[in-house]
Amino acid sequence: MSGAKSPSRPGNPGKTGGSGNKKPKPTIQVNPTQFKARIQNEVNYFQLNESDLVSYKLISVEKENRLWTVLFMPNNPPYNAGAFRMIVELPNEFPYKPPQMHFVTRIYHPNVDEQGKVDVPICSNEFWKPAIRMPNVCDAVIDLLDRPNPHHALRKDVGEQMLKDREKFVKIAADAVKNHSELRT
Repeated sequence: MSGAKSPSRPGNPGKTGGSGNKKPKPTIQVNPTQFKARIQNEVNYFQLNESDLVSYKLISVEKENRLWTVLFMPNNPPYNAGAFRMIVELPNEFPYKPPQMHFVTRIYHPNVDEQGKVDVPICSNEFWKPAIRMPNVCDAVIDLLDRPNPHHALRKDVGEQMLKDREKFVKIAADAVKNHSELRT
């Protein structure tokens, strides 16, 4: 046995136990004043443009403007017969990290899982940029509701059904809208 120290032991700076030279991810520091101003700006947009926003509306804002309830009113069948409530939570690192979102209204949709989680590409860590505004996020949600993407389904069975038997998919989705959606306001 040689006198060399093992790479995984303390005392060998810069060495790790076989995992290479991974650098820790830097933590994001968000200036609280900038955060509050950005969030207030987002809320103001919804309040000032309420009459122009026909596909979604901001219902409530809580917890220092970080917890939103948004009502989505899709334009295309089968979802256009109802409205769907979503909770949007802005993380402490917003706008450097995307909002977390889930529907509280049940919806039969290939891109929404059984717990209401929705897969909106611009809100993924891969595509999110601080310049993305909340109206962009809401537009992306409406676009996904109006044009489901069965090829990137969270519910593979629903996506497959949409591709193989569209008529059955539309009937089940329309029944779900009738039984579970909210009234459009």
